[in-house]
Amino acid sequence: MTDGMWRAVDRELSGIEDRLRFFGHVTVQDKAQVRKWGAQFAQKLSHSGHLGVSPNAAASATETEIVKSILVGLRENPAFHTPAGAAFLDLVRTTVRFVRQAAEVKSAYTRPFKDGEAPREAALQEHFYWYLGSTGLGDSTFTEVPNLATGRVDVLTVGEGGARFVTEVKRELTDASINALADSYFGQAAEYLSNGLSLGQLLVLDLTDHSRGVPSVADSIHVETRQVGGSARTIVIFVVRGNRPQPSKVKSPAATEPSLDALQA
Repeated sequence: MTDGMWRAVDRELSGIEDRLRFFGHVTVQDKAQVRKWGAQFAQKLSHSGHLGVSPNAAASATETEIVKSILVGLRENPAFHTPAGAAFLDLVRTTVRFVRQAAEVKSAYTRPFKDGEAPREAALQEHFYWYLGSTGLGDSTFTEVPNLATGRVDVLTVGEGGARFVTEVKRELTDASINALADSYFGQAAEYLSNGLSLGQLLVLDLTDHSRGVPSVADSIHVETRQVGGSARTIVIFVVRGNRPQPSKVKSPAATEPSLDALQA
């Protein structure tokens, strides 16, 4: 099988595995995907007699660890322990893949920019929307949806059973620490959940200075749960790092001074 086919297998079947493991059931669409790939595998086996090791095994392991970390936070919200929670997990996992891809591939909105020419969040929103369109969520994802919580939603994904999942998209020019992002944008992202499942996403384009490098993808994802109007609302915060210089132009951090214990060892 080609690298592209392995990537498709990983993308489409990993979410099914998660739903089986954490919720004990799969959707009708999941069953169709399993049948499709089962037929593909059977055909390849008939020609080669074996299946090779996926070239994306290391990447899949990293993604799995990130998703496990997210699950710790999601389990704090009772809404996650419902059938709709399985659909939300599928969106979360797909967003993790998007953020990891954005960290690897150069885009116009992640490059360094001149004063007064900072990219708008619309560039990230459009990229994310089209990325979801290339996955199994494409037919149920919409952008610039009006009349939700009296506002306009950046990206809306409709899960099985009609559950609505909102992804609010922002940019940040001054302080992109997780705590600052939560304080600045949690309120708006959570407000869109007032008439539906209390689980949502915040996708932020970080345009702060990265001349000394960027945080890892794992450190760019956080689950924030706060009480709003007497009930818990949970937002998964994803940060895409922009304003990134070429690796050859990243300044080295200052050396860490050894501790007294280390000197005496």
